[in-house]
Amino acid sequence: MNYSGWELGFFDKSKNFRYYQYSLIKKFLKDKILEIGPGNGVLAETYLQKYYSNISLSELDPKLNRKLIRKFKNSKNVKIYKKRIRNFKGKFNSIIYSDVIEHMQEDIKEVESAYSKLKKNGHLIIMAPAFQCLYSEYDKSIGHFRRYQKKRFKDLAKKNKWKIEKIEYFDSIGFLFGLMSKILNSKNKNSVKFGTLLWNFLIPLSKILDILLNNSVGKSLLCVYKK
Repeated sequence: MNYSGWELGFFDKSKNFRYYQYSLIKKFLKDKILEIGPGNGVLAETYLQKYYSNISLSELDPKLNRKLIRKFKNSKNVKIYKKRIRNFKGKFNSIIYSDVIEHMQEDIKEVESAYSKLKKNGHLIIMAPAFQCLYSEYDKSIGHFRRYQKKRFKDLAKKNKWKIEKIEYFDSIGFLFGLMSKILNSKNKNSVKFGTLLWNFLIPLSKILDILLNNSVGKSLLCVYKK
């Protein structure tokens, strides 16, 4: 798993999107929180502001792990780890994967391991790129094995008799940007940077369209399992 590509810096500046993500998951965050693959910790910064008292961040990439240690060195509520979900001994109220599992070849095993680390009534929160029809050379270049549709998560819930608390697509404007990216097939850094800035600027419009479209389409997919 490698999350340290050049594109990460562009997306980390997308604060509108991060706050949108947080607005969608905040009611599922409680007490003891673990985020797997937090990258530079931008989403964690968002929910840390809400005064959660016990946050664990686990990042395998050595460079990003060191960044997290520096970034949160003065935050008493945050602990930094460098280990996989299956190696955690304790259990958590909330476990978050934000744009992470698409980088994992064995994503289903990862999700099942994460579910086993939940406390009773805990939530496993997964956000991932949506719609395989948008899968492009750009996805491939940044280490994405796949994009997701609801069926993959529903089938997993049915197989394991899990409860899905919430499942929906979001960021309809992002879907259009993803479609354009696939058609243009551009991996140019300047193009990606400009596109990312414009997309983030339009997130408020995307939130409105998501409501109007009843979350039927989007760049991303949110699935929340409850134990």
